[in-house]
Amino acid sequence: MPSRAQVLAAITARGGMETWRPALQRLYLTRASAYRGALKSFIEGYQEGISRSWRKRKILLKHSKKAILIKIQLDG
Repeated sequence: MPSRAQVLAAITARGGMETWRPALQRLYLTRASAYRGALKSFIEGYQEGISRSWRKRKILLKHSKKAILIKIQLDG
């Protein structure tokens, strides 16, 4: 049974590099699509994390302002 390298060499010898062009294009387009999908997913997750962080910060800031006002009223 021939090795993969031998099979690939035989295909190349028969059809030249043009034989590989469609297969390589599909491979790279598939990889590019996978990377693009992963990057899009990462960005969406990152943006959601930032959004959550800002919402928490706003809530904490709102409560701390109320606490300061109450303290001022009690002290005054």
